[in-house]
Amino acid sequence: MAPFHQFYHLAGGDMAAINRALIVLLPKKDGATAITDFRPISLIHSVAKLISKVLSMRLAKVIHTIISLAQTAFLKTKCIHDSFLYVQNTVRHLHRRKTPVLLMKLDVE
Repeated sequence: MAPFHQFYHLAGGDMAAINRALIVLLPKKDGATAITDFRPISLIHSVAKLISKVLSMRLAKVIHTIISLAQTAFLKTKCIHDSFLYVQNTVRHLHRRKTPVLLMKLDVE
């Protein structure tokens, strides 16, 4: 809980305080004495990953009120194919009304 408390009280301050790596030496065998008998394990950015997971879980409760109904990303209840259907229905509607429009397909990549 200490890292979460520290993150909560940062308010735009020094992010290096939570962006640390913890290095632990795990013994490869029983009775390890030499440095080669240990395996280094580092937990880099694990606190940042935990904080982002907690924030995303909290945001999931209200994200449907933030994101437009036309948006199909970032919502578990929507599919990428919904975008295609949305555009297809819009094009049909405009075609029926004989409304002159210019449509462009943009690839975010």
